[in-house]
Amino acid sequence: MNINLNLYEFMISVSFWTGALMLLIGLFILISPDLFIRTGNKLNRWVSTEAFFNKLDAPKNSERFFYRHHVSLGLLFVFGAMYIFYTFAFAFDASKQTLTFFSSAVVNDWLISSLVFSNLIFSVVIFVIGIFMLLRPSALKNIEAIANHWFAIDESIKGLDVQLGAPDKIFSKRPRLLGFIIMVGSAYICMNLWTMM
Repeated sequence: MNINLNLYEFMISVSFWTGALMLLIGLFILISPDLFIRTGNKLNRWVSTEAFFNKLDAPKNSERFFYRHHVSLGLLFVFGAMYIFYTFAFAFDASKQTLTFFSSAVVNDWLISSLVFSNLIFSVVIFVIGIFMLLRPSALKNIEAIANHWFAIDESIKGLDVQLGAPDKIFSKRPRLLGFIIMVGSAYICMNLWTMM
């Protein structure tokens, strides 16, 4: 309760001081719009992240590592799957578990039973993959070839990676009007938040 109250007070305080800062910025725009536009033009630099994301978006092959260490990885999969299966089949008591997401006991029981069943199926699948990795990893190459597809979304998001000059043009035409609107909005926010502090 006390943590929620402190968080609420913190958010109110941050919002109030943000409004006060915006009030000063609006006043600065109103008094000296030319200086504000010049400052904005100096600070308004385009930072391209394309080269960085191109490096992240390049395919990286890790198959050699898995095939070179197939015995240890296969054992890890097998023992991990056995642990998960044992835990959910014998050590996990579903009747003593409750979820706080829903108030209905029937829904909670159904969800817990579904989670237990999903984990048992998952452990069996992992166990089989681990056995194949341990004894005959080449048998997984066909599955790997089917599943190993590269999805590139560069072309679809290139349209988002453009500069929009419309806000700057609108602002430079009527900077004092924008400064006045910012001041009025900030003053309204600060007056309302002052009573809540």
